[in-house]
Amino acid sequence: MRLIDKKRTKTAVRFIARPDSAKELVVYKWPDSHISILSVVTVQPDEAALLVDRGRVVGHLDTGQHRLDGPGMSLARKEIEEFTGDRVLIGELYFVSLREFTNRAFEGSMGEFTDPDTDVMAETKVMGEYVMVATDPGKLIRHLLDTRAPLDNNSIEEVVSEQLLLTLCAHASKRVAEGGWDAAKLTSGEYKLQIEEEVLPVVNAMLADYGLSVTRVEDLSVSTAS
Repeated sequence: MRLIDKKRTKTAVRFIARPDSAKELVVYKWPDSHISILSVVTVQPDEAALLVDRGRVVGHLDTGQHRLDGPGMSLARKEIEEFTGDRVLIGELYFVSLREFTNRAFEGSMGEFTDPDTDVMAETKVMGEYVMVATDPGKLIRHLLDTRAPLDNNSIEEVVSEQLLLTLCAHASKRVAEGGWDAAKLTSGEYKLQIEEEVLPVVNAMLADYGLSVTRVEDLSVSTAS
C-alpha cells in the first residue's frame, strides 16, 4: 500500500466494518481507498479481511479488531516505503465471508443421450441447488482481481455453477458410455446419490484454484428437455 501526505487534513481514528446491508455478499469491498492507518477494522467470526495494494494481497486480518498501525500489520507495512505526517493508506480493503451460502440454484443442459428403448437421441437438462463456501479468501480475491469480475454473489455463483454443470455433464456421459449407467434411468433419480457423491470431489478440485468449495448438492433433478 502507498501512503499520501495531506498536510491540511487531520487523521482521526475510524472504525471500519462490513455493513449489515452487505451481509449476503461473499465479497464486500470497502468503498474508500484512502484509509487512515489509525483505523480500526472489525472482522466478524464468519469472515476475513484482506488489504490489497496494486493487485497484491499484502495483509490478512482474522476475527477480531485490528488497528492498522498495530503490531499485527507488520507484513502490510513491509510493503510501505515510508510514513507521512498524515499516515493515510492508499489501497483496497476486502471482506470475505467464510460462512456457507445455501440454496444456490443452478440448471442447464447435460447434453444428449440415446434412449435405449427408442434409440432416439434426447437432450437432458439438470437442475438443483448447492451450498458453497469460500475456503481461501486470498485466492478468491486474486481471482476476482485478475479477471476484473464484479465483486458480487452473481459473478462468484456463475463460476461455481459453470464448473458444476461441466463436471456433471462429463461425469454422466462417461458413466453411460462405459456402460455403468443406463441412460433411461438418469431421469428416474436412481443415480441421484451417486452423482452427488462422485461429482463433488471433482468439482472441488477445480474450484480450489478459485478459493471456493461446494459442500453439498441438493434437490438434484435430471429430466428430458422439452
